[in-house]
Order: sequence, then C-alpha cells, then structure tokens
Amino acid sequence: MNSIRNSHEIKSLREKLEELQRHNPYPSPRADRPKMLRVEREWYVWELAFFPVGPGCKEAILPKHKIMVLGNNLGSRGDIEKVRKDPTRDTQTPTWRNMCELFSRANIHEECCFFTNAYMGVVSGEKNIGRTPGCQDAVYLKFCQQMFFYQLGVQRPRLIVALGKWVPLFLAKLDQKNLKHWESGGFTQRDKAIEGRGAVVDSASFGIVDEAGRVSEHKCVVASILHPCQRKLNLGCRSYDGLEKDDAEIKILADALRLSGLQNACG
Repeated sequence: MNSIRNSHEIKSLREKLEELQRHNPYPSPRADRPKMLRVEREWYVWELAFFPVGPGCKEAILPKHKIMVLGNNLGSRGDIEKVRKDPTRDTQTPTWRNMCELFSRANIHEECCFFTNAYMGVVSGEKNIGRTPGCQDAVYLKFCQQMFFYQLGVQRPRLIVALGKWVPLFLAKLDQKNLKHWESGGFTQRDKAIEGRGAVVDSASFGIVDEAGRVSEHKCVVASILHPCQRKLNLGCRSYDGLEKDDAEIKILADALRLSGLQNACG
C-alpha cells in the first residue's frame, strides 16, 4: 500500500504520541462529566482522516513546509467507532465537506495540508461539542503543547490554519507577544484587532522539537477561521479588512497564503 511505504513521518508522530501518553495521564473529571480518553493503536487507519487516528495527509505523505490545519480535538469515542467501521467516514462529515468546499474556493488542495488537532485524545461518549474536557488541566495542557511542538518540528509548516473558537486560545498561550489579541474567546474581538485584520498574523513564533530532540524556534503565518461544521451558522460574526461573512474568510485565507509564500504552491 502506497500510504504505508510513505509513512515514516506519520509513524514517528504516532510513536511520539504513544510515548507522551505513557508518561502523562489524561485528566480525571467528575464521574458525570465527559473526559478525554487515550488514543489506542488499534484505532489507527491509513485512509485520509485527522491525525492521530488518521495519518492527517493524503497517501500519508507529510506535506513539509506547507500547511498545518489545526482542529480542536479528534472527536468523541462514538466518532472513532464510526471511523473504524468505515475508514473513509471522516472525509464525509460536515466538517470535512464544508472545509474542503472553502479550501477549494481559496485554491488550497488537500495534498498541501496536514490535518491534526491541538488537544490529543478523544472525548468519552457519543458527542463532542464545545471546549475540550480537561483543557485547563496543567499537566494535560503541557502534554498537548509538547505534542504540538513535536508536530511543528517534523512538518515545519509555513502556515497554520486554526479551526474554530478554541484553537486560537491554545496558540495564544504559546506566543503571547504576537497572538495577544487571540486570547479573547470570540471572533468579533479578534477580527477587530490590528486595524480589522486580526484574523491573520504574519509572524507567529513557537518553540519546536525535531525528531532528534533538538529545540529551536519556528516562525510561520497563522490564520483563524470558523470551525467548518458550524461555518454557515456563524458566518455573520466574521469581518476582515473591510469584508464580511464569506468574503471575509476567503480573504483571510488568500492573505495567509500570500504572506506565507504558498499562493502558487498549494493550488
């Protein structure tokens, strides 16, 4: 299988996650609250789906120096069971359909993207809506940050596209100088920053760890867009550079591609 032959980096990322999971317990909330469950090796598929259950990229070929598409979390335990029964299911969900429709109009191809998540693990139960359970737990947050740094070190993306309300908050904790205005929980406040162009930052800075364990700094463009599964419902809140709603999000991605130098490399 072609994806298996080209999967060295994906195997490395999964091995790193397994290592971090062994040494970092997931938070234990009250019994009546959802909790995060560790990712099990038996859940892995090689068809295109968000990392770590899927490889996060087409043919498991990591698109280095291109785009990281960063979601909130992998979904619920119920979602994982559906993917195990039908490994192509992830690309049939509203999240994936709406995201690909938007990306196609912005001239972004799947081959240029690594689809992954800020928070590792899956949510117990059947549903996954809102903030990741345990995301304010210091040990769990540090574990997720370490995994993010490692993913950055392996892929070294020139652009990070943050999906939804919560991922910008995750990133803002890691670069409080350049992403200070992303610390707010709402799109409206972020969009008004930097003279109405707060959804795109052209030089965010993050610490990274490569496969050899070397620590360094990585600078890239970051862009904040609505979560695809709720995009049509929430478009009314978006503004950017004098544009609103759908036009604003298309311009956000266009500017992010231009600033990262990828406008002719990902179409």
